[in-house]
Amino acid sequence: MTEPTEITFEAAYDELKAITDILNGTEQVPVDQLVELLGRGKGLEQALRARLNDIEQQVEDIEAGKGVRAYKIVSGQDAGAPESVPPVGDELPF
Repeated sequence: MTEPTEITFEAAYDELKAITDILNGTEQVPVDQLVELLGRGKGLEQALRARLNDIEQQVEDIEAGKGVRAYKIVSGQDAGAPESVPPVGDELPF
């Protein structure tokens, strides 16, 4: 078995859409190209589904409180200098 080809989720999705457009188009595709496109499309579909399943599991874990950072709420008098909170839209420090 060969090593998997690395591709970003976005690139895989775009390529799968392009393959789908070709296969659903009105123009005929030569049989050899058809087989190649079907194989590539199936591989991309499997990779995308696997990634979505991973993301879904991560979200379920977060919703269940697994692996999330613990916080302790203190009164304003007990708290030290407040940590800076990044404005909305800025990247978070993790």
